[in-house]
Amino acid sequence: MPINPGDYVAYTVPPPHGRGMKTYVHVLRRLPALQFEVDVPRDPQRPNAPTGALIVPAASLDENDKLPMRYPANERALGRDLRGRYAYVALPGTSVVNEGAGFFRGDDRDPLIVYAMGFRTRQLHAAPIFRARIPQAGNVQVNQFDIDPESGICLTGRPGGAAIFPLKKAGVSVDHTFLYVVYPRRFIRTYKIQQQARKAYDANDVLQHIDRLAFAREAVVPTNHVPGDRIVGCYRVARNWLGSEWSDGLTVVVGHFKPNPDFVHRHHARYNEFLQIVDERVRQIPQQLGPF
Repeated sequence: MPINPGDYVAYTVPPPHGRGMKTYVHVLRRLPALQFEVDVPRDPQRPNAPTGALIVPAASLDENDKLPMRYPANERALGRDLRGRYAYVALPGTSVVNEGAGFFRGDDRDPLIVYAMGFRTRQLHAAPIFRARIPQAGNVQVNQFDIDPESGICLTGRPGGAAIFPLKKAGVSVDHTFLYVVYPRRFIRTYKIQQQARKAYDANDVLQHIDRLAFAREAVVPTNHVPGDRIVGCYRVARNWLGSEWSDGLTVVVGHFKPNPDFVHRHHARYNEFLQIVDERVRQIPQQLGPF
């Protein structure tokens, strides 16, 4: 059904029948002065569905907010939706892997804060959202093929990839960050999703873009929170950006490891062996990263 400028649109998470608009929290972030919340009666056929909704004037929506959103129920449906080239696809619970791997995440917050609070998504979502090619004005397609950063806690298997975060932005240049070692209880291998999405495209620019992203061996946590006791520890990383843009690259100096005394597996028999493997990988980070 077309949306007219005078309409009001109700957003729920997830949309009924597994399809619909982007989740309402995207609009909540962008239009704080225009939305108001209402109660939605509980659907007996969907007992776990949320009962809140957001009402937004349709005239306030841009074309991105009107893109179809898919909620596949399993891996087979996920593959179908990726092949269907949908702009946004929520990752199903069947993609989840239980613990058994360590990852890295860059964050400039003090370790005492992160160890106490852990990591949280910036917005609440039913599942991490995978972005493919996003239509823009003028019939332009923007290659993304990654997790919407508002919807998931992103990690990487490559410490050098984590050391560049947070990225340099206009007028803001963070000269140090912390390289956190994270051992999540559950995770989804983002690079596997990227490899699946690759099969749906044949344009060289798309394939090269996906290959660059997949090299980072990214993963995403399927919940909105990584508790502090799942953070193994961190390294302080001094950074010197080489240009006005983050893509110009940077040089890094990695400091000593700072363990988290509350890490859940600190007394495991192979804890010290795990730390040694992590440290060997971190010490292999090149002094210069980029240009990208």
